[in-house]
Amino acid sequence: MSYNIFLPTQLDGYYLFKRRIVSFQVTDFHVRAILSMAKGRSQTVLQQFEQTFEAVEKESKDTMIASAIDTILQAVGKYDEVYVNLPSSYVTTKKLNLPFTDPDKIRMVLPYEVEPLVPFSQDQIAVDAIINTKQQTEGQASVIAVVVPRAQLNAYLRPFMAQGIVPARISTSIVDLFGLIKKTYASSIKDKIVALIDVGNYETSVTVIDHGNFAYARTIPSGLRAASSNLAPNDADMGKELTEGLTELGQAIDITLRDHNVSESLLIGHGADIPSLDTLLSQILGMPCTPYKSSQFLQKGPASAIKNIKLNSDYLHSFATSVVQTETTSLNLGRSLLVPAQQKTITYQFFAGLIILVSILVGLLGVTLYQKARLNAQAYAMEQSAITKLQKLFPKQLKGRKRFSDIIQAAQFTVNREEGIVSAVTQHNRTPFLVYLQALFQSIDRVSLGLDVKRLKIDRDSVIFDGSVKGYPELKILEKEINSSGLFTLTNTPQETSFSVTLILNKELGE
Repeated sequence: MSYNIFLPTQLDGYYLFKRRIVSFQVTDFHVRAILSMAKGRSQTVLQQFEQTFEAVEKESKDTMIASAIDTILQAVGKYDEVYVNLPSSYVTTKKLNLPFTDPDKIRMVLPYEVEPLVPFSQDQIAVDAIINTKQQTEGQASVIAVVVPRAQLNAYLRPFMAQGIVPARISTSIVDLFGLIKKTYASSIKDKIVALIDVGNYETSVTVIDHGNFAYARTIPSGLRAASSNLAPNDADMGKELTEGLTELGQAIDITLRDHNVSESLLIGHGADIPSLDTLLSQILGMPCTPYKSSQFLQKGPASAIKNIKLNSDYLHSFATSVVQTETTSLNLGRSLLVPAQQKTITYQFFAGLIILVSILVGLLGVTLYQKARLNAQAYAMEQSAITKLQKLFPKQLKGRKRFSDIIQAAQFTVNREEGIVSAVTQHNRTPFLVYLQALFQSIDRVSLGLDVKRLKIDRDSVIFDGSVKGYPELKILEKEINSSGLFTLTNTPQETSFSVTLILNKELGE
């Protein structure tokens, strides 16, 4: 599940969204899981689950494990990621020195570097690594390669795959317990060589930590059940036989640590819950042995728990794998399984991006069309308003005109003409037009000529003069008096007693 297929889940260990993580551990008779919530840089254990089965045949066992997983997930409800913890006995660790520090480059060469060190070919193993130390100036890194046979991994994952579950992370307790102890008790291990001893029911893992770095690991195929296998009910020598069984286990641990100069041992898991086992191991190993109960990792570790949750050793491995704030969190033996899921995510991203892009384009087109329609409507409304106002201003001049361009042209012509008239009669005009007309008509004997002025149409520099006189002699006299005034010039000579002539203003006289 994902909150957003375009954003990463986390950045540098900081969870951008709340993540409900279910971490599984499968044993021979139990399926255990821890549900935790990761948010920001904090993590909280919310619930613990356990399902028991007693199948003997492999096919029946897979079916019962798958059913147990399904039952747990139904109880969990909504979840975002599934983590899986592999038993330490499944994996082999190899220390490598590589001439680069980039994690992606390291993972590219791991199969080639590891193949000569294990009895399997590249296609028969799943491998990943944690970076132990980096020498940035020299461009080198010391890494711990973790190898698991692919057939064994597939068999372990078969019940998960049967439920359609592709784990987001597959790790192993031998690495995750190292990351957990280093995150929780860094000051206790940074200046010495210590052994981390995890005594379980069926196997015991021993990890050598050299000044805070992973140095060596081995899984001993013996645990508390083997140490107590010879005990019988009501056995009078029960305590003695248990001590002998634990002593044999301690001797196997001693042989494992003999060549590593270990100065102190840290006892975790079920072994830390057994009274006096730390004392017994201290005597056998010849070094201090400090027990760390599982509950301490919730009290001081990188994750907390809700009030009613108490971590016991049965859930320690699931808890160690679920913790996201350790330097071993990057280990994932299931990266090859995630390739189809990543391709599916990329497909989702492509189609989701395409849908978003098309939606944006359609939205932009819709907005553009809407804006265009709105602007067209506004323009039409303004055009109609302008036409109405112009028709009110110039009803005669615009009569019969409907096209906006024709109306504008006619209105502009009328305005220009009126401006010419106003310019002609305004007192700011350099030519005193009205004074000229007054002087002209004062010089003409209108009574004797029988002059009847019917119309004077004034333009910018001319006057159209429509009128009539009594007869032709009077017409000649009128023409003579206009010309002799020097104020106007006739453009055409009147031929009839009813005439229409154009008088051109003599500007030079005014200047």
